[in-house]
Amino acid sequence: MLFLSVSISLMYILNEYGIFSPKPIFEISDDEWLNYFNINVLSGIRLARSYTALRVDGGVIQSIL
Repeated sequence: MLFLSVSISLMYILNEYGIFSPKPIFEISDDEWLNYFNINVLSGIRLARSYTALRVDGGVIQSIL
């Protein structure tokens, strides 16, 4: 049986994401703030970690919030 080995590398990832709720800052609950932080900040960090092994030398992961 013949096995095919595939190698994938990434030079550039552009990641655009973010959520918000259009209401006054003092009306946003702590749970909503934590949800915004998890999505708007931590999801980008998690994505970068998961793709770091695929980057070639000098590759870039850029996030736009």
